[in-house]
Amino acid sequence: MTLPAGFRFESNLLVNDGPMDVAVGLFTDSHAPALWSRQVLTDGRLRAVALVPPVSGTGPEQFQSVHTTAERVADQLGIGAVEVAVWWADGISHDGPVPTTEWPVTALTAGDLAVLLTDADVDAATMTAALATVPGDNLLMLSSGAGRTS
Repeated sequence: MTLPAGFRFESNLLVNDGPMDVAVGLFTDSHAPALWSRQVLTDGRLRAVALVPPVSGTGPEQFQSVHTTAERVADQLGIGAVEVAVWWADGISHDGPVPTTEWPVTALTAGDLAVLLTDADVDAATMTAALATVPGDNLLMLSSGAGRTS
């Protein structure tokens, strides 16, 4: 799978190596990963998305499992847990380029989540406006800024 500059995918983990870590999301689901992802996106930054199989249990048990996953991934990458989104999926598929923006965007699917990636230098407000034009219920957009020119 070919990803935009600044991104890598390994072992069900999508990593944004930057230099930027801008991220926005729109989630209609109310399951634990959606709640966690909304919470960690409040500062508009994200370094990784962990894609894990769904867990059983009740809301609080599920949320704790998601939080534990984020902490484990954060420790592995040397970042904070608030820089890690978590979503229930058994992997990711490459959907190709998305023609709805003025900059290059690659679309991936992870379960019921559409993940849009760009290496362009764009801010959160611009990405939020672009995300609003993309159909879907659970959307996440990340920018690495690795494709910008000096």
